[in-house]
Amino acid sequence: MRRGMRIAAALVAVGATAIGTGGGFAEAGVDQPPTIPVDVELTVRGPDPTATAEALTIEFYEMPAGTLAAGNGMCGTTTGATSGPYLYQSDPVDCSLVRPGFDDAAQYAIGVDGAPPGYRTRADCMVDNGEVLQRERIVNGTPEFTVELFTTSVSCSIYVETEILLVDKVVEGGPGGVPAAADSFTIRVLDSGGAEVATGADVAEPTCESDYDPAKCGAIALPAGADYELTEVPVDNYEITEIACDQYVNAEFPPQQPSVSVTADGTFDHDDGDTYCRVTNTWQEGQLTVSATVTNDEGGTATPTDISIEVFDSGGVEVIAATPCAADGSCLDVMLTPGDYVIGYEGPAGYSREVTQTVLDPPPPAPVEQITDDADAAFTMLDGRQVEIVVAIDDPTPPTTTTTTLAPTTTLAPTTTLAPTTTALDAGAGVLPATGASANAWMAIMAIGLLGIGSTMLAVRRR
Repeated sequence: MRRGMRIAAALVAVGATAIGTGGGFAEAGVDQPPTIPVDVELTVRGPDPTATAEALTIEFYEMPAGTLAAGNGMCGTTTGATSGPYLYQSDPVDCSLVRPGFDDAAQYAIGVDGAPPGYRTRADCMVDNGEVLQRERIVNGTPEFTVELFTTSVSCSIYVETEILLVDKVVEGGPGGVPAAADSFTIRVLDSGGAEVATGADVAEPTCESDYDPAKCGAIALPAGADYELTEVPVDNYEITEIACDQYVNAEFPPQQPSVSVTADGTFDHDDGDTYCRVTNTWQEGQLTVSATVTNDEGGTATPTDISIEVFDSGGVEVIAATPCAADGSCLDVMLTPGDYVIGYEGPAGYSREVTQTVLDPPPPAPVEQITDDADAAFTMLDGRQVEIVVAIDDPTPPTTTTTTLAPTTTLAPTTTLAPTTTALDAGAGVLPATGASANAWMAIMAIGLLGIGSTMLAVRRR
């Protein structure tokens, strides 16, 4: 971490004098540089303060050069406890500094490494004579005191702090009435220039409003500033429907209800204290109804049950499988999330189609009717929108029947020419003409019959 960020806001002079020569004490016959004990207490305020405190490193710098002190303070382990959901206070951390020589003095500045971006750091230090913290002269009583030649100890306090944005998430509705999980949503905080300065996950616990628990509310470290904008990483089919905030609050004691509605663009000030916001997301859907009509004025026999309707998204993925229409013409009555869709149609061959859309947007204006001859009708669904589609089909006109008189294509000749038939009955019997028409045949038969009868009668008379 750069030196300028590591050095705490307050430079503290740690004036120390030493006795002896050669810059050290002789203890138990061993010549070693003596040290000055330095007790350091850490106070951290912000989301998850324990984790923040455990990541900090105490540093000491030699001034005015600004270089790290020899041994870097030789500090022990930081231990302590959380005294509130956002406040950590450590036990004194044992550090030490090399004692300067008898005729020398040393000036130090305390610093800290590992503070998260946006956190403020400040420090107060006091040498054992208390001169650093003596802010006012006291005139009553006996305020005078004597400064001893030797400095025996130094105590410091380091503060690592930030303001907090509390976020309470409310999720309304979802597929099948089941709301999305809270960790599906991520808040983004932008500065006045549109740059992201903080981000964090929400926690869906309305009880955050009255019974605060860090596990129930989202907490985001947010440095003091003005003209912040609260936005959210988009979650499919969920829309921010309300942002309400209270500003200038204490995160340890949030209000039961946020009382200030943030402007439509989500901007708010955060320049004095913490801010508590409730963000409400609502599941977005619209209603699609599809019906079918059939006209059979040219002898057709199709019915609405011969029609099936399906729905595709803008990428061609089927979201509603082909569904046959009922006998009364009703086909679909479904809820769709916002987006662009296309109606698919299956029906009897030869029928013409006409698709009519009636679109009703919230708040209800006059319905907008759209007619298209495209059987795969496209439409856009919005939250609260009602789209009514009618697919009308008409049977085809049958072909016209035409009567044509055809000229004979073949003159048929008699199939058989019979040779003259001769029946020899008596002498003088005649010869029959050739068989031809059926009338001549019958006449020949009758003549033969009569000749036979006459011959019989003649024979009888001769006897």
